Amino acid sequence: MYKLIAIVILTLVIVASLIMGGIFFYLKFIKSPGGETTSIATVEAIQKIAQLATVEYHISEFVHQKKRKEWYEWLEASFFVFVKGKVRGSVDLKQTSIDIDHENKIVTIKFKKGAIKVHDPEIPPKDGITLITCSDPNIFHKINDKDWENAQKAAIANLKKIAEDDQIKKKTAAEAKLVLRNFLQALDYDSHIEFEDKSLEAAVSGIFFANQRLRKLPVASVPDPYPYDNWRGGNRFRVALQENG
Repeated sequence: MYKLIAIVILTLVIVASLIMGGIFFYLKFIKSPGGETTSIATVEAIQKIAQLATVEYHISEFVHQKKRKEWYEWLEASFFVFVKGKVRGSVDLKQTSIDIDHENKIVTIKFKKGAIKVHDPEIPPKDGITLITCSDPNIFHKINDKDWENAQKAAIANLKKIAEDDQIKKKTAAEAKLVLRNFLQALDYDSHIEFEDKSLEAAVSGIFFANQRLRKLPVASVPDPYPYDNWRGGNRFRVALQENG
């Protein structure tokens, strides 16, 4: 039996897809290939805006793991693995349909199941993983490459799980809805944005309206005092203790 102690420093970065000053110009006037400006919504413009709807989690995990001793040994070996990386949520445009009614100025966007993607963790190549041996007392049963590899894989997988537990998929869907709705409103189009995944559809409504309220508040560099589901910035510290048999 060993204990897996994960000390997680979680920094949630919501990528602001529509920055109020400079973005309004882009929202209101989309340049055509010839350099002219137009206020007509196009599928290409909508797709480009949808790509901006991104949610990123920057996570660090510190894992202490023990290696079981054999029957003929006195002590267990132990080691630490420190992993840091980025987990990103984004929109898969291949799983999205866009229908534009120019006459009535209505755009219908449907996100199919699988349209909201949570990517595998991106680990910095230089300092993303740090290995530290705490105790390796056994002559015939040393900590080996397989032990390190298994611990690294588990730690990296935990980064994605942490982001998923904090509803990164739902927050990405809410961000996409907010970005697209604001974009189309600036072009005087009504929008109907739907998610085939009903669990996303239900969750997005609450997050969407909370995000709208929070965007009107000044940005602070200290942890946000708002409820967890509405949290938009700062550092969150969590200690997770898990015991495996």
